[in-house]
Amino acid sequence: MVGPEGLVGFFLFLKTPVTYGSAVVQYPGALYRVPADVALSQFEQSPPFRRALMNYMQFLVLEAAQNSSCYRHHSIEQQLCRSLLSYMDSQGSAQLSLTHEALARTLGVRREGITLAARRLQELGFIQYARGHIEILSAPGLQSHSCECYYVLKETRVRIFRSAPGPFA
Repeated sequence: MVGPEGLVGFFLFLKTPVTYGSAVVQYPGALYRVPADVALSQFEQSPPFRRALMNYMQFLVLEAAQNSSCYRHHSIEQQLCRSLLSYMDSQGSAQLSLTHEALARTLGVRREGITLAARRLQELGFIQYARGHIEILSAPGLQSHSCECYYVLKETRVRIFRSAPGPFA
């Protein structure tokens, strides 16, 4: 998940010949496409841009490690709470345009598992969902059912991006 602090295609800055993965736009908003040569030039010539990008890559590595642990040790319901809270934080809105299929792909689980977990969260009054739309009704409720990974990543994000003012702060 990339929010206002990040970018897609950071492998370019690692000088790797191949880009891994794909990007899917899930929310409306501003998006900027920068030619690779311009981005590389800025990376080489602008210390603030380079520092911000390096902080972003540091966060991605830490996030990947935390997510690996989360996927192994926490229930789908806990992971779903963490993901919904993270999406809400990134988008600044309790209205999320997400399908169960997209959430299942993100978490690496079956769609049916997401449906069961979402149904439980709706029964608890934490969310309300309809086809492709999830509304968070109680962030504190989701927080109470989320694993500690949400707090670890949120604190890490704040610490890393607060310490590095720049284009992604």
